Amino acid sequence: MLLIIMKQFSFVLAFTLNTFLSYSCDICGSFMGITPHDNRSFVQLMHRFRLFNGYRVYNQPTSLVVPGSYWRTFHGDDTTHSTVQGTNPYSTFDYESYKVFELRGKWFFHKRWELSAILPFVENKSRRNNVQINVQSLADPSVMIAYHLVQKLDHPVTRHRLIVGIGFKAGIVPDDKTDLSGKRIDIMLQPGSGSSDVFYYLNYIGLWRNFGWNSNTMLKHSFTNHHSEQFAPAWNQTLVLFYKISVKNVQLMPALNSNFEYTKGVYKAKQLQTGTGMQVIMSGPSVDVVVKRMVISAGYQINVYERLSSANNLSSASRLFAGLTYNFGK
Repeated sequence: MLLIIMKQFSFVLAFTLNTFLSYSCDICGSFMGITPHDNRSFVQLMHRFRLFNGYRVYNQPTSLVVPGSYWRTFHGDDTTHSTVQGTNPYSTFDYESYKVFELRGKWFFHKRWELSAILPFVENKSRRNNVQINVQSLADPSVMIAYHLVQKLDHPVTRHRLIVGIGFKAGIVPDDKTDLSGKRIDIMLQPGSGSSDVFYYLNYIGLWRNFGWNSNTMLKHSFTNHHSEQFAPAWNQTLVLFYKISVKNVQLMPALNSNFEYTKGVYKAKQLQTGTGMQVIMSGPSVDVVVKRMVISAGYQINVYERLSSANNLSSASRLFAGLTYNFGK
């Protein structure tokens, strides 16, 4: 539950796959949340992991743990790795996974103005029809600026704030990673999109006694890269319901996190590519543990609704995140 913005999207984020948009909320870093220090500057280490598995159209079950999806299962120094294509086009061992490690920071340079930045390192992995791909690289950095329109924090029972922001993801990381045969891998597995993105968000945080909620709406617009590829506008809606518990010098904040992600997909030379759209709702528990200026966060989500855009799409299986935050300033 940390105030975060960046596919994927989450979010991100950025936020990244043929079943699409982990990109907007995960890989781009647009997964949003809340902490007791939401009005303080911070530095943060964040880890996020998104898994896609199972062909729902073919009544395959979705596995939350797939061999090789998190830990590396092959050896060698190649950035990308591929094997000879097999004969089973819809294996239960197929997956796409997106692992992100991020250095994040937020600075309040005014009591109502905040400036944030995200520097991600990604590991994108895929196995389809016995073809394996693994990409490890720095990813596109993002910067955001936000203004606190409403700050009603002095009421003894009800407190709330309303924040509007705009962000920019710089498309400076190459999008030309290739497999061992020299063929460019899919744009969704590239560490960089090859294009810059602009995103806008509206965040409302409220607290009534010890019950709280956080609603964040994000819209993202991407520009065209030099391969004539463009991500369609993306919408990410996040709702967090939480409860504050104080135990001596420790604060616990258990919560229910839910995300709705939508995009039409990827355009190539202005033609929408089949199977790149996403419409999914994910939900699950999370908790923040606050000890003085330190916050330890963890959360997990599973798929509760999904509309697939193609029979070849892997289903969105799960998402997890963990973070360590140090807050400073007044």
